[in-house]
Amino acid sequence: MRRSATRRLAGAIAIVLTALVALLTSAGPAAAARPPWIVTLTVQTVPVLSGVRVELDGVTVTTDATGQAVFARPHDFDAHTLELVDTEIASVSARDRFVRWVGQRDSHQAFSPTVTGLPMRADYTVTAAFATLYPVTIDVTDDRGAPLDAARLGDVSLRDSAGRRVVVTAGEETWLDGWRPVYRSGRLVRDSVTYSVDSILVDGTGAVTAGAQRIDPAASPHVQLTVPLFRMQVSATDALFDRREGDGIVVTRPDGVRTRITFGPDRVAELSGLPRGAYEIEVQGASGVVAPQIVHLSKDKAVTLMVITPLDLFAVAAISMLAAVGLLAAGRLMLRHRTRRLASYPGIDSESVEGSDTTEDPEYHRGLGAPPRTPKSRWIPRPKWRWVGILVATLLCCTLGMSPQSTTARSLAAPPVAASVRMAPALTASGPTVLAYYYLWFSKNSWNRAKIDYPWLGRYSSGDPRVLRQHIRWAKQAGISGFIVSWKSTTTNNRRLHRLMDVARDEDFTLAMIYQGLDFTRDPLPVERVRADFEAFARDFAPDAVFHRLDGKPLTIFSGTWKFSATDVAHITDAVRSDLLVLSTEKNVEGYERIASSTDGNAYYWSSVNPATNTRYAAKLRAMGEAVHADGKYWLAPFAPGFDARLVGGTRVVHRLDGSTLRAEYAAAVASDPDLLGLISWNEFSENSHVEPSETYGTQSLDVLGELLLGEEYAPVTLPRSR
Repeated sequence: MRRSATRRLAGAIAIVLTALVALLTSAGPAAAARPPWIVTLTVQTVPVLSGVRVELDGVTVTTDATGQAVFARPHDFDAHTLELVDTEIASVSARDRFVRWVGQRDSHQAFSPTVTGLPMRADYTVTAAFATLYPVTIDVTDDRGAPLDAARLGDVSLRDSAGRRVVVTAGEETWLDGWRPVYRSGRLVRDSVTYSVDSILVDGTGAVTAGAQRIDPAASPHVQLTVPLFRMQVSATDALFDRREGDGIVVTRPDGVRTRITFGPDRVAELSGLPRGAYEIEVQGASGVVAPQIVHLSKDKAVTLMVITPLDLFAVAAISMLAAVGLLAAGRLMLRHRTRRLASYPGIDSESVEGSDTTEDPEYHRGLGAPPRTPKSRWIPRPKWRWVGILVATLLCCTLGMSPQSTTARSLAAPPVAASVRMAPALTASGPTVLAYYYLWFSKNSWNRAKIDYPWLGRYSSGDPRVLRQHIRWAKQAGISGFIVSWKSTTTNNRRLHRLMDVARDEDFTLAMIYQGLDFTRDPLPVERVRADFEAFARDFAPDAVFHRLDGKPLTIFSGTWKFSATDVAHITDAVRSDLLVLSTEKNVEGYERIASSTDGNAYYWSSVNPATNTRYAAKLRAMGEAVHADGKYWLAPFAPGFDARLVGGTRVVHRLDGSTLRAEYAAAVASDPDLLGLISWNEFSENSHVEPSETYGTQSLDVLGELLLGEEYAPVTLPRSR
């Protein structure tokens, strides 16, 4: 029974297998005869370009009016080669240059005109992205609109909105990217490309402020850039008598070229059309001794060099001799007075006192007895020659110090000043660029600690782009050119700095960076951490054209340098000074000179000074500015509207006095002849040095700034009624 069932099952299986084999055998030829299906590869150009030749496996197709080239092929499993034959399409007004593929499968071939290994197994699209270039001719003029001599011009350095540096030649046509494809967040977009002017070399020196002028290649084929040029008047006088000396000067320009200029009838040499920079001046034909002087030119200046002539030396010697004779005569009179006083005592006559030395005569002591003791030292002391020398030296120093004219540089628009005073620039819109210290550390909870005033915008977060944009617009309206952003590398700080950069770029506003080198307890951060942060900033942020540049380098400030050794400062800054301009934050001349070789200047952060009570404040700023400029480096002078840090441990209060404090500190800062001014601050609410519109002060500080920086052009800031 069981064997019969098994045989029947085996027979059924055999029948099924036989039928299946027969079915497959009959279907094979039919399946092989069916042709493969058609798949298409579409090449799309961005922007839409017609007439672009594209080749697939040797077959060329030209893009149509929609910018597409379509290849239809049977499905297969082979590897195919796609080549863009025309990598550049030129017209009279623009050029389109191939940049990259999107959708080409192999990411390593994104930027090559030829892509290999493409499949033809399904329909898909590959995008060929082009940058659009425009012809631009740059003309360079002075600030009066007159063209500059091409022989004086060097390279014009530009930096595009992605931070790339481009060097062009003035007067020659150059093709610049106006639109550039960028693959961002998984999709292809076209970014508009603009350029900031990094530097313009005139007579071998950078003659413009980096980032102050911009170029949009898509807007116009002709661009005019302006270079500010300055005047300098040079004269030489002798040290004491204010007589003009010399017959001319030799001026060494920043590029090393020496030029001799003869004095005019008034014994003054006039130089005009000079770019900013350091000039060495030597007096020729003087009758005495005069040292060469280095003049840092950043505005119109009048320079007077002091010459020490033989007549000066003779006058000093004569005055010294007269002083000595006068002192001797005074001593003789004092001696006579003393003699008369001695003669008035019993037993002492004037003849014995003047004509004999009774104190050394033994007979005197035996026969007459000792004279009465007289308190000689209580009358008039005997002349001592060391005091004569001291008085003569004092008179000599005073004589030299009272010279009507010593070596000095001053604004041409200003009247002559005393030899020891450095003339301040006029307090007008033509003054130094103002950058405000700006803090990105605020969160909603920050306002609950150590605050007595609050922003007009409310208790904001520094990550809010609407707040950042309003801050920048208010600052620009008051004449502030940029923010000095407090930073050290953290995830939050980096994200907020990127956001601020985006807004500042849109608003045509510049930024600089101040690195916070101290922790919350005012102790220095680890040296390697600081060095790594500076390197990260140079790599990840500084190439962006939004950063304020001096001599082509982004401006940075190293806060807290006074807590680091000179060796540590050098170790930190040496890593980045080829790419960044790094200023120290020392508090006095000695501190600056301690690390001057490792920095590019000094930015003094001094917000707590009271200009109404500190009589040495302005002189200290001038001394620091002179020390920095003596090294040919940059001086950033501070000024603030007021100060009150009692809620964070401070004791000093500097009242605002309805803007008088701000005006006084601005005047003192400008008088120190700074390259830049550092306003302390935009939004340091814990120390109450803020100028941002606030609940307590409204727009008071911005109104004062607007008047100081913009004059009649200032349009007062209007605050919204509701906050």
